[in-house]
Amino acid sequence: FKAMEELCSILREKRMKRGAIDFNFEESKIILNDLGKPIDIKPYERAIANRIIEEFMLVCNETIAEHMFWTNLPFVYRIHEEPDEEKLEKFKEFVHNLGYVVRWGQEAHPRALQDILEKVEGKKEETVVSTLLLRSMMQAKYSPECVGHFGLAAKYYCHFTS
Repeated sequence: FKAMEELCSILREKRMKRGAIDFNFEESKIILNDLGKPIDIKPYERAIANRIIEEFMLVCNETIAEHMFWTNLPFVYRIHEEPDEEKLEKFKEFVHNLGYVVRWGQEAHPRALQDILEKVEGKKEETVVSTLLLRSMMQAKYSPECVGHFGLAAKYYCHFTS
């Protein structure tokens, strides 16, 4: 387990260095009674095992997508195009008005957006900034064309794993 935890850390660090965006929204767990009725909602913390599986699935999906790209065989990729320029400009203006410096030129790199998320982490505006950034993004979709995955900063991506 320790070796998988170390590999997970290495993979995550590599992914983040290339510029992947990590939306750190809190997840909730609904507590049910014996009859299956909801009785409570509690924060759900991802265990290390969940993070290991997530990182391994991401690298598997990237590996398969790249392999299929180079085979020139028909394939379905999971793509995430660059954010809408107008929405991103509004996001940039919003965070600038909060006092954050936004650095990107003609096109935003996912790393620049992740930098903003890191700056607001733990601050009262974190949720609103993260939510606004998420809404500025295009929706991921499936395509026979491999155009990359903006949010993951991945050149190749597919949903090979569940």
